[in-house]
Amino acid sequence: MIANVSTAFAPDVVVLNTTVLEILPQLLTNVRESTAKLTSPSRQVPIIATKNVQSAALLGGASVIIHQALGLESLKMQFS
Repeated sequence: MIANVSTAFAPDVVVLNTTVLEILPQLLTNVRESTAKLTSPSRQVPIIATKNVQSAALLGGASVIIHQALGLESLKMQFS
C-alpha cells in the first residue's frame, strides 16, 4: 500500500503513525526495504515514523482547525 501511495501521489515523505512501530522499531526497517523492492529508484520517498504517536492525530487535527479559522488553507507548510 505504501508503494502504491508513493507512486500515485508522489509525496515528499511518507509518515507512519502507529504504536506498533514504537514497540517494534525493526518493523520500520522492514517496511522501508519491502517498499524499496516494489518501487523504482526514481520513485522512492523517505518513510519515517512519528515520534509522538499518542498525540499526533490530535496535533494534526488542531493544525487543520487553526488553518481554517485563520483562513490559511491555501498556504503550504514547510518543515525544516
